[in-house]
Amino acid sequence: MTGFITILAIVILALFVLAIKSYWIWKRQKRNYATIQSNRSPITDEVFCEELGLDASCAKIVSILRSKISKLGDYDPLRIYPNDEFYSQFGLDYDDDVAMFLEETKVIEGCREYSFPLEEVKSVGDFIKVVLRLKKEFEEEKASQK
Repeated sequence: MTGFITILAIVILALFVLAIKSYWIWKRQKRNYATIQSNRSPITDEVFCEELGLDASCAKIVSILRSKISKLGDYDPLRIYPNDEFYSQFGLDYDDDVAMFLEETKVIEGCREYSFPLEEVKSVGDFIKVVLRLKKEFEEEKASQK
């Protein structure tokens, strides 16, 4: 019985150490990205769309998404650029995290049912393009059901 308690204590301690390590890595990444943001000028949502090759009509959705993801790390939404790395900056590492995030933004209604294609996303620009594609697919599917 004493051996079991010792092993259990070691496992709990290891999990605690991993949690602390993850927290410090996230804090360091946030600090590094905040430094990057402080050294760049803001860009409008229209310029962001232009850099991605999107129509200017997408600027409203881009604005919503930039604003919401900026809150994940207390960043300036206008200093989030299309080529910024997505995962290390915003902490959305799993498809269900992304789906719940999108559900909260109300950009895609009912997206909690989707399995978000994380393999397509490397940058913020990729993320926004995938969201726009999923939104279009969802709206087409909804229209075809009527």
